[in-house]
Amino acid sequence: MTVSKLAKSPKLGVIFQFTDLEAEAGVARAWEIHDIERNRGFRVRVPAAVLEGSSPGGSQWRTEQIEAGVLAALERALVEGPEKLPGQVYDVEVTTQDLQAALAEGS
Repeated sequence: MTVSKLAKSPKLGVIFQFTDLEAEAGVARAWEIHDIERNRGFRVRVPAAVLEGSSPGGSQWRTEQIEAGVLAALERALVEGPEKLPGQVYDVEVTTQDLQAALAEGS
């Protein structure tokens, strides 16, 4: 079953549509994500090693925290070069820094 949802990035205000993908070996979570206003696509992966470290407080990362980290990674990808063009699909990997940045924004 394909699960899809919309989310708005906190800093840039870009609306993304998340579609869950089956994660391959070494990847904890994966999505195909589209910028619905600008027709840009992203294959986003969260490596298992990134989630193996516990979140602050010693618990596992919650789904909301992971998705916030994905939005931080997408914003990082959009701000860093090269320019992301309509009609293209880009690979983005979520880092521990993306998760931590998302937590700091949510505090």
